[in-house]
Amino acid sequence: FTSFSKTNGLSNNNIRSVLEDKSGNLWFRHHEGGVSRFSGNSFTSYDESEGLSNYRVWSILEDSGGNIWFGTSGGGVCCFNVNSFTTFTKKEGLPENRIRSIIEDKNSKLWIGTDGGGLSCYDGMSFTTYTEKPVIEKPDPELPDPEVPDPEKPDPEKPDPEKPDPVNEKPTASNYSTSASW
Repeated sequence: FTSFSKTNGLSNNNIRSVLEDKSGNLWFRHHEGGVSRFSGNSFTSYDESEGLSNYRVWSILEDSGGNIWFGTSGGGVCCFNVNSFTTFTKKEGLPENRIRSIIEDKNSKLWIGTDGGGLSCYDGMSFTTYTEKPVIEKPDPELPDPEVPDPEKPDPEKPDPEKPDPVNEKPTASNYSTSASW
């Protein structure tokens, strides 16, 4: 085994995940301290001073175009292309700046899992966000309040007084019959 640490050029000794890119470089995602790239000979580390939007990186992906994407803890998504970073945050259309996961689908769309903001799909131009339920900023006064029962609809919890209740109905001559065979 050969061991590497900060003394060899890693930005941090706490490694959370590793990615090998198409060029054979190894990318190390640190708990804190950004990311480090190992070319086979030496390490290059990236943090906020080099353009990474946040030193806490939660996810890493290489897309089909060879770009390296980083999901950060509060800095949105960073795309590394050759030697520079492009950052995407709430300002650019993400619903949340804390990014937990990134994956690319067969159509080259990026699916970005956020920490509390739902799921976003990036098509290279814009973000489409999917959440648990739609957010309504201002209720429409024309729409009925779902918490107030509609007087036109019967309440399924209350029995209909016009329909007989077969469970609690007492037998009468009109609803009670017997039969016998000899």
